[in-house]
Amino acid sequence: MHKRSIFGGATDYTGVSIEDIHNDLKEWKKTTEYTITELKELRAKLIANKDGVYEFTDILSFIDFSINLFSRFLYDFTRLISEIPKGVQKSHIETIAQIYNRSKRHDRICVNFKRDHIEKDLKDESLRPLIDSIYAETRDELINYYDLSNVKMRLRALVGISMIDEKLKNAYCLSSENVMLEVFKQA
Repeated sequence: MHKRSIFGGATDYTGVSIEDIHNDLKEWKKTTEYTITELKELRAKLIANKDGVYEFTDILSFIDFSINLFSRFLYDFTRLISEIPKGVQKSHIETIAQIYNRSKRHDRICVNFKRDHIEKDLKDESLRPLIDSIYAETRDELINYYDLSNVKMRLRALVGISMIDEKLKNAYCLSSENVMLEVFKQA
């Protein structure tokens, strides 16, 4: 079993099993669901305090676009979690590449959001934590997806292999290894 790095994009997936990747996809799905929920709550708070911020419509559009994007990612994670155990396909690699590439593009939009709304004064500075949270929730989840570039590389080596195939192969290798150890012990 492998452990993901605390640094976005730094997890090494070399030799990682399909089962471990499957578990990571479940975790990405869970964090995506959480982020969508958080952004919806922040959206409601923003609407309730719209007179306290400049460019309310711009901030609201950023939240709505982010929720929409994460919702599409959530759909893809759900599909990948369902399909990958049956066998890794090229379409799975393409889907992961699309999520990764789109999240990198949205990360640049987050940087612009920070410049336009975090690094400037607000009409009501007591709303600073709200605007900061909108940025942080979105950006943290996007950075969480950086490891997908490494997953993509690993899945390329696993095209056509299912979780059952992998478990059977590993069981056979362990069995063969134990037989070899017994032969050496007897020699």
